[in-house]
Amino acid sequence: MNRKTSCRTLGLSVLDATLILLILFGVAFGSAVHPHLFASLVVKDALVLDVQQQNATSHLGDIVVEHNDTLFIHDCQFNQTGRLIIKDNSQVTISNATFISNWNPNETPDEAYWRTKNVVLQNKSRLNIVNSELFLSANASYNRDEHCIIVCDDAIVDVTDSKISYSDGLGDYIYGRNNSRVWMRNVVMSTFYPVSYYGDYPKSGLELEDQSQADVQNSTLDYASVGQTADSSGGQSNCTLDIDASKLEFLGIFGTDFSSVRLSSSKVSRFDLNGQDSSARLTNTTVGELNKHYTNARLVLSNSSIQNIYVSDSSNMWVVWELPLFGQVEIPYAWVPYIIPAFAACVVIVFVIVGLALFFNARRKRKRKDENDAPQRSQTSFEPA
Repeated sequence: MNRKTSCRTLGLSVLDATLILLILFGVAFGSAVHPHLFASLVVKDALVLDVQQQNATSHLGDIVVEHNDTLFIHDCQFNQTGRLIIKDNSQVTISNATFISNWNPNETPDEAYWRTKNVVLQNKSRLNIVNSELFLSANASYNRDEHCIIVCDDAIVDVTDSKISYSDGLGDYIYGRNNSRVWMRNVVMSTFYPVSYYGDYPKSGLELEDQSQADVQNSTLDYASVGQTADSSGGQSNCTLDIDASKLEFLGIFGTDFSSVRLSSSKVSRFDLNGQDSSARLTNTTVGELNKHYTNARLVLSNSSIQNIYVSDSSNMWVVWELPLFGQVEIPYAWVPYIIPAFAACVVIVFVIVGLALFFNARRKRKRKDENDAPQRSQTSFEPA
């Protein structure tokens, strides 16, 4: 009886001591790991990172969100050293937050040595950025690279009321490919360097390839590119880019594809239309410089202006005019210098024809009147006194 009691008493003491040790170890471990919260994080269930009580939260290593899971980062500053990978129908939302992504130097860049993937979206995943600011950079001694949000395989990036700020390297990009979609509303993504310095200075913006789509509204971008570029895999892009009420330093359509761009109420400093079978339609838009070097590329201008034009062939360039009774009519751009003189000549000819017609009509009426008055004068002269 006494042995059992002593054993029970001894067991209770061991349990208490174990619990106390575990608590102390947890506290010590927690203080040791912070500010790096996780060594590696794979999201399996919905996870909310909400650290309103702390100034900043840091994470070292890749964050992988997969298999239809959801990650929320909001109301905090989140420092990520490593990639944010979103795939397999998963979704990440960054809201009212500052997200700082530092590329891990231990990782090898994919595809191009100058392009680091800070955020990767694959296989119908989605990234929502709302009222937040993103800083993309490379945590390495050599920073002459591009920092990218890579969007591919039917993935979606939706950025609203946010800013993607330039930090270092060659610039920051949202790089859409393989049927991806990018929506940008009230977004600033610019290094604010003028277009003339693009050979020496970085630029930030949007690139589309491989049947991808983008819609940009009320935004400021350094750069937007549509079609296959020099470092691409080749082939046809067939992308669609809609830009409304936005400002761009540079806009380019490249490659042998059938991509199309539509701009309305926007301002572009330089526009290179170099896609052989591409098309662009500008409505209420101002362009500082246009470069067009392929005959098949189609450009339509509607109530738009271009200050300087450098084209190898002005064919397939059209101007839309509103004509009474006809509505909108597309006129070849090459005809524009001659249309006003021709129109003036037509007006003069019409006035001359109408004037001559009125003159001869009045003369004929006078002749008929004289002929009708002649018999009356003859009868009057032979009447007896």
